[in-house]
Amino acid sequence: DWDAMAPAAALVPAAETCYDASSRARDASAPRWRQSVPCTGRHGAETFHVAQFPASVTAPPADGDRDYRTAFEDCEKASKTFLGGEWYNARIYLTVFVPTKPQWETGARWYACQAMETQNVTTSLIVQRSGSLKNALATPGPLLHGCTNIVGLKETDWDDMTAVDCAKAHDAEYAGAFVVPQSDFPTDAQIESVLDRCWDAVAYYMGG
Repeated sequence: DWDAMAPAAALVPAAETCYDASSRARDASAPRWRQSVPCTGRHGAETFHVAQFPASVTAPPADGDRDYRTAFEDCEKASKTFLGGEWYNARIYLTVFVPTKPQWETGARWYACQAMETQNVTTSLIVQRSGSLKNALATPGPLLHGCTNIVGLKETDWDDMTAVDCAKAHDAEYAGAFVVPQSDFPTDAQIESVLDRCWDAVAYYMGG
């Protein structure tokens, strides 16, 4: 007289759930991806939004594909509400996790948006943090970009920027950011026009 088992269904990640490691490393840490941890404890990644691909998407998109970029744009929009501000104004890394091919073949059509705190400004070294990132950017705080010291300075480049208290000696200050509305990496000529917009951001930051 036992009840029948429920039909098998594809695993769907839950929103506002934390994990030991980023699901970008899912091939190496699949068990940790399936088993969540409390967001109040130490964790490396937080899923803040889960949605479904439309029926027109017939295979799991790869990083850089049009459908992947569309999912990322949705994650960006959702992240502003979740974080309380734009993710690129802070030491936060945003990524999209899509089903593996075997998961896709069993009917999984979701994509999960993840946010991670990064150790420095320009690298994606992930911090094992305690506490959710929800509303982390709603008020001024240590995650927001501010003053930095340059690491590994070269003639025209550097390795990284380490956040530092603006009251202390520092090499650089964050003036602002803007989104470039195009999908392909800009050409040299387009980069020049982007840099022109940076001058405007710096002028606004400095008051003239």
